[in-house]
Amino acid sequence: MFDTSALMQGVFFTEFDWHELHPSLKASAVRLVVLSLVTEELDEIKHRGNQRQKARARKVLTELDSCRLLSGSPGPGSSAGPQPACNHHPRSEKHSTTS
Repeated sequence: MFDTSALMQGVFFTEFDWHELHPSLKASAVRLVVLSLVTEELDEIKHRGNQRQKARARKVLTELDSCRLLSGSPGPGSSAGPQPACNHHPRSEKHSTTS
């Protein structure tokens, strides 16, 4: 599960090799979970941060949306829990969505 700082700093989440974290992940999909609170914080940063922060927050939100993390999920302020996650499949450049 991500927090806002993990998405805003360091290696971009789509460029990190998640399968290297543990041997059990080598042959399976990795589910990345982003809470709605994190997307709300990213949305705030894209409006109030410095130029670098704004650009990174926009990039993260755009990529999350392309993974369909935000599409069809509960809106800000919802108590519905974690949003659907983008799966990163080994040996594949594509992302898919699970419910």
